[in-house]
Amino acid sequence: MKGAVLLATGDAAGAAGWAEARTIVTTAELFAARPAPSGPAIYLAIAADAPHETCFAAAAAGRVAGIWLTRCVGLADLERAGTRLAVAEAQAGLAEGTLAIVASVGSAAGVLALPRLGAGTRRLAGFALNEGALRQDLGIAAGAPAPAACLQARGLLVLAAGAARVPAIDAITAGSAARPLEAAARAARQDGFAGKLAAGPDQVAPIERAFA
Repeated sequence: MKGAVLLATGDAAGAAGWAEARTIVTTAELFAARPAPSGPAIYLAIAADAPHETCFAAAAAGRVAGIWLTRCVGLADLERAGTRLAVAEAQAGLAEGTLAIVASVGSAAGVLALPRLGAGTRRLAGFALNEGALRQDLGIAAGAPAPAACLQARGLLVLAAGAARVPAIDAITAGSAARPLEAAARAARQDGFAGKLAAGPDQVAPIERAFA
C-alpha cells in the first residue's frame, strides 16, 4: 500500500490496535509531510458531533498523523477539534500543530460550509467526501445514479480544497470489481481529486494504479 493512509476507529486502545481496527484506506500519497513513525500514516476517526475526549488524548499519545473529523458541518467543529488537539498535544509533550485534521463532510450543511472551513485551522490536511452519508441526508437511495446534488457536492469539495491548498479526497465506490473501480478512480483524478477512499485493502491496488 504505497502512500496509503489507514483510517482507524476511535475505540481502539493504541497504535497497534488502530492498525488492526482500520475501516477505510485512502491511497494517494497525500500526507507525506505528516508521516507516521513507520509504515502507513494512521488517522484516528472522531465524530465532530460526539467526540470522546479520550480519543484526542489517545491520538496524541499514539503519535498518529492526525484525526479524521467525521460529520464535520462547520467551522466551529473544526475549531473545537483543533482546540482539543492542542490540549492533548500539550499533555503528551508534543509541539502544538503536530497532529493534522482531515475534515470529512457527509451532509448538505457540511457541503455548504466547505468554503469557510479552509480558514479554520492550520492543522487542516484535506477535505474528504462521505457520499453515502450525504445521500442518506438528502433521502437519496444508495444504489441510485448520482443526482445533481451529489455531483455539485463533489465539485464544491474540489474547489474548496483548491482554495485551501489541501487535497480533495473522493468517496468510496461500492463494489469489488477492479476494472470499474479503477475507472471511477481515474475519473476522480480527472475531476481534481488527489486521492480516493477505499472500502478495504482489496480496493487499494486499482485506486493506486489510477493515481500513479
